[in-house]
Amino acid sequence: MTLRKSSTRKIQPDSIMLRSGFIGGGANAATDEFLKSFQATATSKQLDVSYLTTSYHANKTTTAPLDDISQPQQQVVQEKDKNRVGLFTLLKYSTKTERYLMSLGIVMAAISGLCMPVWLLLLAQSLSTFNQIGQLFATIGDEAIDVLLGELYKLIYSFAIVGGITLLSGTTYVSLWTYVGEAQSLRIRKSFVKSALNQDMGWIDTHCAGGDPQELSSLASNSILRIETSLKRSIPDTLANLLASVGSLMVAFGLDFPLALFMFLTLPVIGIVVGVLSCFMRKYSGQALGEFSSAGSFASEILTGIKTIASLRAEGWASERYAGHVEKAQRYSVLTIFCGKLASGLMGLLFYLIYTFAFAFGTTQAADNIDKSNEYISPFACWGITLSGYQRPVDCGITGSEVMVCIYGVILCAQFFALMNPGLNAINLGRIAAVEVFGTIERAPPIDGCNDNKGEKLGKDFQENIEFKNVVFAYPSRPNDIIFTNFNLSIKAGSAVALVGPSGSGKSSLSRLLLRLYDPIGGHILINGTPLSDINLKWWRQQIGYVSQEPCLFPGSIRDNIAAGKDDGDATDEEIEEAGRAASAHDFIIELPDGYDTFYSGSSIQLSGGQIQRISIARALVRSPKILLLDEATSALDFESERVVQDALGKIRAQRKLTTVTVAHRLTTIVNSDKIVVLADGAIQESGTHTELHQLGGIYTSLCEGQGLTADATSKADVLGAIEEGTEKMDIKEEVAKVAVAEQLDVEKGEVREDSGQLEEVEDIDIAGVASRLQKYNRPEIVYTIVGYAGGIVVGCLPAAEAILFGFITGNFYKYNTGQELLDVNLPICLWFIFLSACSFIGNICMGIGFGVSGSRLQRRVRVLVFDKIMSYSIPFFDFHSVGELTTMLDEDSEAVGNVTGLQQGQRVQVFTCLVAGMVVALAYAWQIGLIAIACIPLMLGASLLQAKYASRDPSVQSLVSPETLLERSLANIVVLQAFGLRDDTSRKYDLALEPDANFKKKSAAYTGLAFGLSQFAVFGTFAVVFYAGVSLMLSGKLQFTDFFVALLSVMFSSFGAGQCGADFSSRKRGLESAARLFEVADGSMEDGNDPTSDAGNKPDSLEGKVSFKNCHFAYPTRKNNMIYYSNGDRDGFSFDIDCRQSVAFTGRSGCGKSTALQILLRYYNVDKGTVKLDGQDISELNIGWLRDQIGYVGQMPTLFAGSIIDNIKLGKPDATDDEIVDAAKAANANDFILGLSEGYNTDIGVGGSLLSGGQRQRVAIARAIVKEPKLLILDEATAALDNESEKIVQAALDHMQEANARTTLVVAHRLETVKKCDKIVVLDGGGVKEQGSHDELLEMEGIYHSLWTKQGH
Repeated sequence: MTLRKSSTRKIQPDSIMLRSGFIGGGANAATDEFLKSFQATATSKQLDVSYLTTSYHANKTTTAPLDDISQPQQQVVQEKDKNRVGLFTLLKYSTKTERYLMSLGIVMAAISGLCMPVWLLLLAQSLSTFNQIGQLFATIGDEAIDVLLGELYKLIYSFAIVGGITLLSGTTYVSLWTYVGEAQSLRIRKSFVKSALNQDMGWIDTHCAGGDPQELSSLASNSILRIETSLKRSIPDTLANLLASVGSLMVAFGLDFPLALFMFLTLPVIGIVVGVLSCFMRKYSGQALGEFSSAGSFASEILTGIKTIASLRAEGWASERYAGHVEKAQRYSVLTIFCGKLASGLMGLLFYLIYTFAFAFGTTQAADNIDKSNEYISPFACWGITLSGYQRPVDCGITGSEVMVCIYGVILCAQFFALMNPGLNAINLGRIAAVEVFGTIERAPPIDGCNDNKGEKLGKDFQENIEFKNVVFAYPSRPNDIIFTNFNLSIKAGSAVALVGPSGSGKSSLSRLLLRLYDPIGGHILINGTPLSDINLKWWRQQIGYVSQEPCLFPGSIRDNIAAGKDDGDATDEEIEEAGRAASAHDFIIELPDGYDTFYSGSSIQLSGGQIQRISIARALVRSPKILLLDEATSALDFESERVVQDALGKIRAQRKLTTVTVAHRLTTIVNSDKIVVLADGAIQESGTHTELHQLGGIYTSLCEGQGLTADATSKADVLGAIEEGTEKMDIKEEVAKVAVAEQLDVEKGEVREDSGQLEEVEDIDIAGVASRLQKYNRPEIVYTIVGYAGGIVVGCLPAAEAILFGFITGNFYKYNTGQELLDVNLPICLWFIFLSACSFIGNICMGIGFGVSGSRLQRRVRVLVFDKIMSYSIPFFDFHSVGELTTMLDEDSEAVGNVTGLQQGQRVQVFTCLVAGMVVALAYAWQIGLIAIACIPLMLGASLLQAKYASRDPSVQSLVSPETLLERSLANIVVLQAFGLRDDTSRKYDLALEPDANFKKKSAAYTGLAFGLSQFAVFGTFAVVFYAGVSLMLSGKLQFTDFFVALLSVMFSSFGAGQCGADFSSRKRGLESAARLFEVADGSMEDGNDPTSDAGNKPDSLEGKVSFKNCHFAYPTRKNNMIYYSNGDRDGFSFDIDCRQSVAFTGRSGCGKSTALQILLRYYNVDKGTVKLDGQDISELNIGWLRDQIGYVGQMPTLFAGSIIDNIKLGKPDATDDEIVDAAKAANANDFILGLSEGYNTDIGVGGSLLSGGQRQRVAIARAIVKEPKLLILDEATAALDNESEKIVQAALDHMQEANARTTLVVAHRLETVKKCDKIVVLDGGGVKEQGSHDELLEMEGIYHSLWTKQGH
């Protein structure tokens, strides 16, 4: 099936009406912004800045006594008490030009903010002029009226001018700051990545959780995004809102100081109420987002280990646990929404109560002024008393216009003050995030591998004599866990030295010290007598060719990956191909689609681990190193490829002087070493050649016996080349080429095809059908939905009702000649605000309960529905769709569905009702004004639609590899990146990958600014047009003042809702598109019939365990043209029979189909042709769940899940007793190390078992399979991750288990010593079975198996 591509938004529509709260809705507009702010910042937390207080000692080369080891290894930095940067420091990465632009933007933001108090003054003067017109009609002639009309028209023009100024200033400051903010954040992101890639490993170990450098990727994403948000509009928006708030308050105080003071003193009460509720909102929102985050992490963990989940039949467990996280998140989300709407309701209630007293008090003042008894003089009342020589016929006391504008001014002060909250929060979060980001950028690592000037360069002819002298070492993250104590080792130039020993003995630690990824805390590492810390590190690493145990490539072509080994990547094609041949990689590379130019994006082509390892070896060889450092470099190779590589290395050492240091578990790879050093407990236990150590009868002898090596293994290896030259049975080129096209990637390792990582865009979406389906899923909450709709309608009608009350009260100020008449009429009207306060409280509560419950439950239902469906898909689905895409869809698309339902739907209802009610009131009281307002709706909506349309576009140019992928792969392989000095090259590629999206965002700044400016102009422009029309109609006698003012206020109060309407419908459209993608997954099906949750199929009462493969042909679904099993000569595909309770081993070269046979038996895949039978019955006819219940599976890469050890073992048998669990652990040689952990079997092992070593994880996985008591046991390289001693013990336990309770066992292994006791060994080659028989029978054939056995030193 095909999924739609997730339409990631490159630009999120800004709240273009963010500062337009003055247009209506009273408390509700500001409260909604306040609610959004709290929801957006609920998860803000103090970032870890501990790294600023400590720095690992880099240059300590004196011998440290043991008593000093526990002393701190870090130095204190003076800035340790700093938890956020200063405001101007936040702008430190701006250029001089950008600072000029920001200054201009600040000026424009100030002008934009001051336009509001100017508008209030113009409104006050306009209302006074209306009053004067009424009076002059009765007392003075037409000449005076013409003069006043001229002044009134001037005021109308002034409204239009103010609108023009807001258009210019708003567009300018938003455009400038958006552009400059994007430029700064891009610069910061580039600098951060460049610095992070160069930080020393000690800093990474202590700074990142679990020492995982991927934490830096999250930091680059989350923290820099916060900085970016704070650098764009937050600062000028906050300034504009501050000036608008202060200016509106000053106007209010200037017009009516007593009334303004009374209202102002009541605002803290509202602030306290909202502040208390905001604490609860932050608490519940943080808990909700925490549960959603846990659900996302759990989903990622499960999907990464989907094959293990399938083998354990744990789909139901996974679904139940995922649903648990989502259900908790739903409950917290409901509480968050309820608290938010409760705050809105209380704010509305308090505001309307304030209105009641304010208008009553103001009416009293106006009545006193009418009766000439008011001695208070308004400072602003007489600002224009002389109009063309005519004296204002009234004194300068408090009039109705001053009362009305004063009340509105205080309201606007509160609203603009609330609107400062999102900006202040964004700035605060940016300042906190900047501490860690800027600290990383500015931190000069004490171990700097990119500094070309620091330290001594020994020259080209230096002798690479290496000496570890009295070295004391502990990892910075575990300072009390001493690895080496006064360790001494000498490595002569040109010699081959091998390091062997059990896991944890310090072998890899020596290689990391030699690369100077860490510095010892005591002693010296000397190169020709010079301390390594005194040598230029960049130069030193250029002398070393390093191959790590875990093979890795970086995004780019194979040619680029090999060339990366050369300084500055300037290797010639001849050098690259020569290195490829030496690493046994050339043959399979040229068989790839584009040869050496085949592009690797991290998951774009199917390369086996052995192939990637060979490319890594070629990368190390191309630089012609003087020192070759191989840390389990051939562990991922089959023995044929391993021998080819070993021979190549031998030839290189014969041609030129090459010092080789090898860390190995496979002793066959190091038997010819000049010196073999046996490490244990952090010290050298034995040292010598293979023959010398074997004769000692010590640790090394025991290791050799465990791998079947004899004292003369070196001589056998020496004659191997002659044996190969005399045989024509193996065409290496042919076999390696087959590997290139046949090896299937393992979804449990996170490896997927490039096309699987991207979901295709499907344009045709049935929007109506998707919306209808969402309503269907929401049907159980129909009562809640009705309650929510009722609340939204009530709250939406409040601005219109408010406009009616405002209009009548204001009109009455100019209608009556005595104060008592005014009091008698206005005071009863004021009491209606009490009714509105109750409506506001009840309506918001209904919205919070109704839409909160219905929306949150729908999101939970959709998330669980889709996850459950994903759990029902067979493995090919996960081959085509990456873990990242699926988890992103579950998280982001499910969240986007919230824009269609829930609180967002309530806001749409509220906005629509507000718009309709406002227009209806305007039409009812002054239909002419109503029609004009309706005609202006396109102007009000245009700004929102403009930005929403541009926001939906994607950059026209996309980078070949996303910057996220580049960073993820670089951090995952940071040891290799630093060892080869690839920081600058990787940073350059990362910068280029950022450019398309960054340039697109910069260009969008103009659209964002224009949209904001137009939204502001639309308000003032509409007001001017309506005001002009109203004046004309009033003078012609067609309209009364009160009717006009009611209609005017209705238009004003509804315009804010209209401005929000366009952006809201834009988010709704994206939400429906997200829902369509989710439903496509939920409705999908796989044609292979391997639904793990299905009850279809037979469930036999018993099972003997007889397996039969008959003429099987197979190719993986992602590469149907490359057959794994196929006809070859007289052989028709893959055929093989396994008797019940027989142990069978599959062996052969990489890509020959060993693991494939096991996956087919587990019904991960179906054969294309032929049959697979179990006890004579086709497995396709068996119930898939029953089948997997009979099989215990342990893969090469152990997959554990977050939780305790006992939780993981019980996945094999959920009802297992404690005794059964302990017995299984003992059988897997895991009981002893488990009991040694802090909490034994209840010890938490972290995500993916990250707190355990690889060998420990493998043993827990084996115990999980054993406790299942399966009838068939499948071991796919099950002991590959164990050291020799543990492997020997576990193998003995498995052998004992087979003897005690014989069962059919299928084993895949490269180490033939571990399978020689199997009843039958099958050698796969050329699309099927090449050889089969017992160990002795196969040796007698002297075929492929004999060759593999010989190559392992037997």
